Amino acid sequence: ATADSDALLPYAKEIREKGIKLILVDSGLSEPVGSCFVGTDNYAAAKYVGDVMGGEMGGTGKVAVISHSTQTTTAGQRAEGFARGIRNYPDMEIVGTYDIGDSTERSYETTTLILSENPDISGLFATNQISAEGVSRAIRESGREDIRFYAFDSSTVQNEALETGIVDGFAVQMPFNMGYMAVQAAVEAADGTLRVTSI
Repeated sequence: ATADSDALLPYAKEIREKGIKLILVDSGLSEPVGSCFVGTDNYAAAKYVGDVMGGEMGGTGKVAVISHSTQTTTAGQRAEGFARGIRNYPDMEIVGTYDIGDSTERSYETTTLILSENPDISGLFATNQISAEGVSRAIRESGREDIRFYAFDSSTVQNEALETGIVDGFAVQMPFNMGYMAVQAAVEAADGTLRVTSI
C-alpha cells in the first residue's frame, strides 16, 4: 500500500526484475508494475459522490476539497473523480484542493481557515478518514452546519458526525475484504494460479 506513488516506483521495479510477485493494495503506483492491484475504483466512487453532492446542493455553490497526501494515487483519483462529478453542474465551483498531508489536526486547521476566509462556501469534500475527521471538527466548532459535507471512508467519529448532521454522506470502502483479497492474490501469484478480475 504505497504512501508515495513515485518514490516507491524504483523499488517496485527492482522487485519485479528479481522475479518476485508484487501485490498492490489500496494505493497504486504511478506506473503499472505489480502483478495485481486490489482496491477501490477511487475515481468512479468520488465522481458519484460529486454528482450526489451537486444534486443535493441544487446544482449551485462553491465547494472545497480537503485532500490527504497528494503523493498517493488514491488522493489524486478521488480529487479528479469528485471534480468530474461536480462538472455535471455548471453553476458549481471548486475553489481549491488543499493538501493536509495525512494530519487530522492540519485538516481541522485548514478547514477552519477556509470557512473563515470564504463565508460564501457551501460545500466540502474530504478524500479520506483523516481529512474527514478534521473537517467534521471544524464544521462543528464553527457552527457552520449549513455546509454540505461529503467524504470518503467511515469511522466511529464520522459515524457520529453523520448521526448529528455534520456529515451528509460518505463513500465507504471494505478494507477487511481488500486485505483478505490481497493476501489471497499473493498466494495465488506465488503458486501461478492468479487470475486478475475486476469487480
